[in-house]
Amino acid sequence: MQGTIDTSGYMISGYTIFFSVSIIYLISLVARWKNLMRDLETLEEMEE
Repeated sequence: MQGTIDTSGYMISGYTIFFSVSIIYLISLVARWKNLMRDLETLEEMEE
């Protein structure tokens, strides 16, 4: 009879990939937010 296969390495890899992608996405959102605020300031200056 065979024992249970150890898949903890796959679990750790999955969590690592998930958190890496999440951090990259958050950095992307912050960068887009900054660009949006800069564009808004430019538009407000053009309006004046």
